[in-house]
This record gives sequence, C-alpha cells and structure tokens, in this order.
Amino acid sequence: GLFDTFPAGETAWNKCGALYVINDEKKEKRFTQTIENWGWAESAMALVDKDRASEIAGIEIKNAALYLSQSGHISPAQLCRYYTKDVEVHFNHSVESLDDIKADGIILACAHGLRKFPQSANFPLQTVRGQITQALATQKSGDLKCILNYDGFCAPARGGAHMIGSTFQRWLEDTDVIAQDDLDNLAALENAFPGFSADMEIAGSRAALRCSSKDYFPIVGEISENIYVSAAHGSHGIISSLMSAQHISELMLGSKPSLSPSTIKALSPARFL
Repeated sequence: GLFDTFPAGETAWNKCGALYVINDEKKEKRFTQTIENWGWAESAMALVDKDRASEIAGIEIKNAALYLSQSGHISPAQLCRYYTKDVEVHFNHSVESLDDIKADGIILACAHGLRKFPQSANFPLQTVRGQITQALATQKSGDLKCILNYDGFCAPARGGAHMIGSTFQRWLEDTDVIAQDDLDNLAALENAFPGFSADMEIAGSRAALRCSSKDYFPIVGEISENIYVSAAHGSHGIISSLMSAQHISELMLGSKPSLSPSTIKALSPARFL
C-alpha cells in the first residue's frame, strides 16, 4: 500500500502483519462476514487456525484469528514529519476566527476543536480518552513477530519496547497519564495471552482523546464555500484520514472522485448541517 512507497527509515513503517484473535462467537461471526463482504484476496485477509496463528505470531496463540498480512505499525509523529518536510508549517498559532484566514481553501482537521468555530460548532462530536503503554520487552515477548489484536493491541518490540493499548474511557476528557491505566493495559494483554506479559516493565505512556461522530463515521467534505472538514476519525484516523485528504483534494480541484457516491454521501458534513 501507500506506506510501502515511503522511506521506511523516515516513517518507522513495519509491515509485520496483524492477527485479530477470535475469542468469542461475536468476533467469529463478524470476521467471517468481513471476509465475505470485503472480497479481499486470501493472501491479504484470511481466517487462520490456532497453529497457523502461532506460526505467524512467533508465540503460542490458543485461538483462531483473522490475519491481515499487509497490516503493520508506523510512527504517527514520524509520518507527519515526512508529510510536512517540504511544506511551510506554523505551529502554536491561535485562530480565533476563520474570517481572519486569507487562503484559497481552509481545511478544518482539528478533531473536537471544531466546536470552536461557528461553521462547525453544531457537529455532534464525542471524545473518548485512550491511554497507551510502552513496556520493555522480555525474553519471551521479544519473539512476537506481528501485531496482536484482542480486547486491546500489542505491537512487536521496537527499540526493545512494545506499544500496548489502549483504554477506552468515554467519561474522561483529559490527557493526564493515569498509572492504573498502564496496569489495566498489561492486565488485558495477560488475560488474552497468559504468561506473555509477565515481568514486563512499564517504560512510558501517553494519553489522548479520540474524536468520533454520533453515527461513528468520519465527517469529510465541504461545509461552506472553500471551507472543508476532515474530522471524527475515531480510532482509525491513520487510515481514514488519508482517503479523506484525497477526497478533499479532489473536491478542491474539481477532479473525478475516487470514492463511490454512497461513500461520499455517508461522509458528507451535510448529514449534520
């Protein structure tokens, strides 16, 4: 995919694959339907038994899983730096009114910051706090070769540490790190894979607020003349924001849309205006 075309050293992209462990009937049904509905090639998406899952992961997996061979993990910070390396960027500049901006086009990509501007203040947005945990790899966990998704996620060690997450707290709206959240992340990993996270040492953590819409679909498109929005990407923004940027660029340039009419309608801000 797109990330494969970027210099890996600049974005820390690692196409290691991902396993979505099937630990209940609901996931078994959902993943089976996903394969049927998406129609991807078996080489890119397939259900694998526990033995094949264990072979892929490099550790023992006691359940069948959905395997996405083209998945991986990337550094959001490094990716953003790569995107903007030839772009004039001004940080920490407070915008009180969109009328103060003189430009051919304005794109609002500020999550729940949309509430600040009259043009976007009425979108039904909600925030969900999440904290991720960096934990030092052990001799056992260092064998992990792909991303594990269960009721959380764990990425293979990079620089001697795993990234593990994440909490899902609708009732909190701050980004202060909570020590108990790190313990909860490790407990969820231990519950899914007993013994895997034993003796892991917490090395760091970070909390942030996800932004989503009332219908859990991103809000992408034009909201008024030359003012566009890309927001409410929830937990999947690193993927959906890329296609959204493509769609907005096509709107601005009057190009043929890459998305289907039904998808454009589902994304459209008009559904809330």
